[in-house]
Amino acid sequence: MDIIVAPVLSSGGLRHKGLAGAGTSLAADEVSTQLINPALINTYYANALSSRFGVYTSYGRDERFPGHGATAGVSFSRDTLGVLCGTGRYLQHDTNRYLYEASICYAGRLFEGNPPQGPVDVGITIRYQLYRWRRDYVGTSGTFVYSPADSLVDTSNVHHWPGREKGHRLFFDLGFFQKRVAQNLDFSLVFHNLLGYGWDKQKPGFLLDSVVFNPDSSQRHVVHAVQEDEDKTGWTAGRYRMTTVGIAFHTPILDDKATVMIPLDCRFFGLLDRGIKVRTSVYSGIEAGFGETFFLRFGYARAPSIPSRTAVAGTGSHWNVNQFSGGAGLHTDHIRADVYVADASWGVGLGVGF
Repeated sequence: MDIIVAPVLSSGGLRHKGLAGAGTSLAADEVSTQLINPALINTYYANALSSRFGVYTSYGRDERFPGHGATAGVSFSRDTLGVLCGTGRYLQHDTNRYLYEASICYAGRLFEGNPPQGPVDVGITIRYQLYRWRRDYVGTSGTFVYSPADSLVDTSNVHHWPGREKGHRLFFDLGFFQKRVAQNLDFSLVFHNLLGYGWDKQKPGFLLDSVVFNPDSSQRHVVHAVQEDEDKTGWTAGRYRMTTVGIAFHTPILDDKATVMIPLDCRFFGLLDRGIKVRTSVYSGIEAGFGETFFLRFGYARAPSIPSRTAVAGTGSHWNVNQFSGGAGLHTDHIRADVYVADASWGVGLGVGF
């Protein structure tokens, strides 16, 4: 599993996860909204009349991080100065593979709208990750025998075990959101991993036993080799940059007693990297809100589930799979509770506004 792409695919609040990851154009009132589109948190506070400070926490598991997935965050709004929020996450694949992520986001109004179009908000998120990962560095193991011209016979046994990898990374995300780009239609544009820098230390588990002998003299030599630690620093490759274009259609129904939201996001991998083939994933869903209090959600996505390194690099064949999810929410003026379920995934969350 690629540990740069996987945390982004596991981002977003439970409202978005109940919609199979769609919703870069849905101004949800969760602090973790800034992980799916940094601009959305300002849109919410600009429309909120009773809240200027919020806290949020959630817990769940998904197919990428089946161990634990915990999120906590706070946000603060100061009238026209914008919104500042911070989020911490712990994502665990298993006891030997996990990461911590801390992010800080600032979002504000880029410019006011020109009726009939609405205002445009912009947000910037900086994410820091500390991860520890165990992986196999040698793809195969076995015995290789050959007979060179000097009559020596070499037998090499390659043994391998999961190596250790520890790293730090910084990522920069940029998001835009426009309310009412057309009648009943909102628009968003998000760049994940627009810039990234990492410093990693890898300790592969690699042992080569070479047995060399001469049949005539029965001479035998045994050689052992262990691969050394390797330090890596540098900018994140362009293939990790993700561009998402989203729209959300909303309309009242049942004599304004309910509202229907239909988000649609298209995420492009490799759009900003000429060296790989561009691949597209689609996220969509429908949310029905009743009296702005109770919400039901259903989502469908044709998107990566557990992205491998080869798939991210454009050389793997397995990429998009069908994904379904559902969720519900209960919101009051100051308290918000949400749940979602999907194949091998689930989560619960609670937010409080003051």
